Amino acid sequence: VTGGPGSVLGYSSVLTVDPNKGHLFTITTTSSVATINVNASVVGQYGQQIQVMIQNDGNGSRKVVFNQNFRAQSVTGVASLLSVVSFTSNASVFVETARTIGV
Repeated sequence: VTGGPGSVLGYSSVLTVDPNKGHLFTITTTSSVATINVNASVVGQYGQQIQVMIQNDGNGSRKVVFNQNFRAQSVTGVASLLSVVSFTSNASVFVETARTIGV
Protein backbone atom coordinates (compact mmCIF):
# COMPACT_ATOMS: atom_id res chain seq x y z
CA VAL A 1 0.00 0.00 0.00
CA THR A 2 1.42 3.38 -0.91
CA GLY A 3 0.22 6.81 -0.03
CA GLY A 4 0.91 10.51 -0.06
CA PRO A 5 0.56 13.19 2.61
CA GLY A 6 -2.48 12.35 4.69
CA SER A 7 -2.90 8.97 3.01
CA VAL A 8 -5.54 6.63 4.34
CA LEU A 9 -4.27 3.06 4.19
CA GLY A 10 -6.54 0.08 3.70
CA TYR A 11 -6.97 -2.18 6.67
CA SER A 12 -5.78 -5.77 6.62
CA SER A 13 -3.47 -7.98 8.65
CA VAL A 14 -0.38 -6.67 6.77
CA LEU A 15 0.14 -3.10 5.51
CA THR A 16 3.16 -1.60 3.79
CA VAL A 17 3.83 2.13 3.84
CA ASP A 18 5.96 3.70 1.11
CA PRO A 19 7.91 6.59 2.70
CA ASN A 20 8.82 7.86 -0.77
CA LYS A 21 5.13 8.56 -1.43
CA GLY A 22 4.40 10.65 1.66
CA HIS A 23 5.01 11.26 5.34
CA LEU A 24 1.63 10.78 7.03
CA PHE A 25 -0.20 7.45 6.95
CA THR A 26 -3.60 6.90 8.59
CA ILE A 27 -5.06 3.54 9.59
CA THR A 28 -8.63 3.12 10.84
CA THR A 29 -9.06 -0.23 12.57
CA THR A 30 -12.02 -2.55 12.17
CA SER A 31 -13.36 -5.42 14.22
CA SER A 32 -12.48 -7.87 11.43
CA VAL A 33 -8.71 -7.70 12.15
CA ALA A 34 -7.46 -7.60 15.75
CA THR A 35 -3.73 -7.29 14.97
CA ILE A 36 -2.03 -5.72 11.99
CA ASN A 37 1.61 -5.70 10.95
CA VAL A 38 3.03 -2.55 9.38
CA ASN A 39 6.10 -2.70 7.15
CA ALA A 40 7.98 0.04 5.30
CA SER A 41 8.86 -0.57 1.66
CA VAL A 42 12.28 1.12 2.16
CA VAL A 43 14.45 2.22 5.11
CA GLY A 44 14.29 5.86 4.09
CA GLN A 45 16.96 8.49 3.74
CA TYR A 46 18.87 9.69 6.80
CA GLY A 47 16.64 12.11 8.73
CA GLN A 48 13.48 11.29 6.76
CA GLN A 49 10.40 11.45 8.99
CA ILE A 50 7.05 9.69 8.80
CA GLN A 51 4.03 9.40 11.07
CA VAL A 52 1.47 6.63 11.43
CA MET A 53 -1.93 7.66 12.85
CA ILE A 54 -4.13 4.85 14.10
CA GLN A 55 -7.83 5.50 14.70
CA ASN A 56 -9.23 2.64 16.77
CA ASP A 57 -12.78 1.51 16.18
CA GLY A 58 -15.31 1.62 19.01
CA ASN A 59 -15.55 -2.14 19.49
CA GLY A 60 -12.21 -2.70 21.20
CA SER A 61 -8.50 -2.05 21.34
CA ARG A 62 -6.50 -3.19 18.33
CA LYS A 63 -2.80 -4.02 18.20
CA VAL A 64 -0.43 -2.60 15.59
CA VAL A 65 2.98 -4.26 15.25
CA PHE A 66 5.80 -2.48 13.40
CA ASN A 67 7.91 -5.01 11.50
CA GLN A 68 10.30 -4.72 8.57
CA ASN A 69 12.36 -1.52 8.51
CA PHE A 70 11.05 -0.22 11.87
CA ARG A 71 12.52 -0.15 15.34
CA ALA A 72 9.51 0.35 17.59
CA GLN A 73 7.35 -1.37 20.15
CA SER A 74 3.85 -2.41 19.16
CA VAL A 75 0.90 -0.14 19.89
CA THR A 76 -2.26 -1.33 21.59
CA GLY A 77 -4.76 1.43 21.07
CA VAL A 78 -7.72 2.54 23.12
CA ALA A 79 -11.21 1.90 21.74
CA SER A 80 -12.59 4.89 19.80
CA LEU A 81 -9.42 6.95 20.34
CA LEU A 82 -6.48 8.00 18.18
CA SER A 83 -2.81 7.03 18.53
CA VAL A 84 0.12 8.58 16.64
CA VAL A 85 3.63 7.11 16.27
CA SER A 86 6.44 9.21 14.76
CA PHE A 87 9.61 7.85 13.15
CA THR A 88 12.92 9.18 11.83
CA SER A 89 15.16 7.16 9.54
CA ASN A 90 18.78 6.53 10.44
CA ALA A 91 19.28 5.17 6.87
CA SER A 92 19.07 1.60 8.23
CA VAL A 93 15.61 1.56 9.84
CA PHE A 94 12.84 3.95 10.88
CA VAL A 95 13.40 4.58 14.60
CA GLU A 96 10.47 5.54 16.81
CA THR A 97 10.93 9.09 18.09
CA ALA A 98 7.57 9.77 19.75
CA ARG A 99 4.15 8.28 20.44
CA THR A 100 0.83 9.52 21.71
CA ILE A 101 -1.74 6.92 22.74
CA GLY A 102 -5.45 7.42 23.35
CA VAL A 103 -6.24 11.00 22.41
